[in-house]
Amino acid sequence: MNEVAQKQGQGVFPGQIPRFITLEGIDGCGKSTQAQLLAEDFERAGYDVLLLREPGGVRISEKIRALLLDPSNAEMSDTCELLLYEAARAQLVHEVVAPALAAGRLVVCDRFYDSTTAYQGYANGMDLGLVQQANELAVGAYRPDMTLVFDLDPQVAAARAAARDAAPDRMEAKGLAYQERVAAGFRALAAAEPARVKLVDAARGIEDVHADVRALVGLA
Repeated sequence: MNEVAQKQGQGVFPGQIPRFITLEGIDGCGKSTQAQLLAEDFERAGYDVLLLREPGGVRISEKIRALLLDPSNAEMSDTCELLLYEAARAQLVHEVVAPALAAGRLVVCDRFYDSTTAYQGYANGMDLGLVQQANELAVGAYRPDMTLVFDLDPQVAAARAAARDAAPDRMEAKGLAYQERVAAGFRALAAAEPARVKLVDAARGIEDVHADVRALVGLA
């Protein structure tokens, strides 16, 4: 249960459905597809659900997203990158996440602060304590009840991305070794917080992965 739910005395939905669920993983792991499927599941089950993505989700955050992912911004420093992600996140929490949770809605978010820990912390090599402080500043008390990490070999993820025949964004263009460090970071997070962070084998088909997701969130 997150701190906001504790303060409001609402807890999670009946059946222990988490109120705030985030989906994480390296680029090409399939988490965005699973986020969409999960939101549709909740809607069919009668929940008032809000599906979001990071960075983005609101006007200011979408503008920051464009800066972060533009391949022409290759000279962006690691510190600038970290602060831009946190700025986009802070605005999303302020405008959307906090009001939605306060209203009793269920929130499903495609990426949240664990991505920053994995990408800017583990992969970029920034001080993890500093990254944690930045995450805490951006989100305050609004932390996920459950985080699903879609674990996939970076080479397989790269092949999937290549099959989409789309130009890589600035983060995707950092290469295979970078994605391997990100994947290791996500696994370290799962090992450190097993009660919240759940690893999902993303090497299987969409329906098999989706079945695991439904079971983990209490919809199976």
